[in-house]
Amino acid sequence: MATKTRADLTLSYDDFEPSCNWKEEEGQKSLVVHLPEFKKEELKVYITNCGTIKIFGEHPVSETRSRFYKELRVPCDSNGNKIQAKFTDGHLYIVMPKNSTYVNEDVGAGDIVVKDATICYEFLSECSVSKLKRIAKVAMSAAVAVALVSVLGAHIICKCTSFNIAN
Repeated sequence: MATKTRADLTLSYDDFEPSCNWKEEEGQKSLVVHLPEFKKEELKVYITNCGTIKIFGEHPVSETRSRFYKELRVPCDSNGNKIQAKFTDGHLYIVMPKNSTYVNEDVGAGDIVVKDATICYEFLSECSVSKLKRIAKVAMSAAVAVALVSVLGAHIICKCTSFNIAN
């Protein structure tokens, strides 16, 4: 259990892992997250540019707050721009249509707006490349630092040696 303090208010959190079921139907994959007692307003669903779905929610329970965080990859055969989420009767339905199908884009009363939806294929390679570039940049900086320390050390040794020879 995590605790967060703000001024005179102390909030206690009970983290939990909601149960989930995957369903595969013709033309789409669906994830059903079981969240009894939650309300639509207590949930958030995001899709990152790297093709990751992030689901989190927080719900008051007597003296504490119940919360969860779940992260999963968008299946690569899914169309990230067509992913929809709907919360009904304590169940969050995340529908991921496959690339070749059409999904009705009408947003109904129980729908949760999925933010920042993008296509999996385009961004997975972009994210991998950007991570490799960051790693290469850090490695290059470390190599330059080692080279500078080596040159500085050699220079100091050379000066000390020539000073000792002169004396």
